[in-house]
Amino acid sequence: MASEIWDSRGLLPPFGANGLEIENRYPYKTDIINFINIFGFNTQRLDILDKFVDYTKIVKESGVQIHKIWIDGSFCENCETLRKRPPNDIDAVIFYTVIDENLLKNNFDLILNKNNVKNAFKTDSYFVLIPPSYANLEHQYAFIEKIVYWSSFWSHTRDCDWKGFIELDNFDVVNYNNAKELIANKRGEINE
Repeated sequence: MASEIWDSRGLLPPFGANGLEIENRYPYKTDIINFINIFGFNTQRLDILDKFVDYTKIVKESGVQIHKIWIDGSFCENCETLRKRPPNDIDAVIFYTVIDENLLKNNFDLILNKNNVKNAFKTDSYFVLIPPSYANLEHQYAFIEKIVYWSSFWSHTRDCDWKGFIELDNFDVVNYNNAKELIANKRGEINE
């Protein structure tokens, strides 16, 4: 359960969170199944996870190859104790490459309209394009600057407390189906 990985402040510590398959520092690397098992411990969180998994599938089907997803925000905090409420959404930075520009253009509004995505999928998403290997140095540096920005932004709270965040590996259709099944099973356990 997530309570085992949070520190006394209700945050993921910057080093040494228990229960995650990690290298013992942020970003804590895990897969979607472990993430659901740890953070999907109530109905509200499972609802958010269900929509997030659907959103990720739609993004993948929209001409985008997802390489990594960084997860942060209240979903990664003990929000139920700290704020006396469950989280409202998942904050996600999606590192991607484009594999079909026409498909991406056709689905642009579906996956990139922040208000629609937040309302429909409970995901506050940000996209970082991974430049191709042949990109010039200006594009390479811009990518590095975005990594530094998100890492520094997400490694501290608004009160400047140092904390950790999650990194999800890309998951395929099999993992999507397993994730949906796990969410359904966990809902059944909670409702029993």
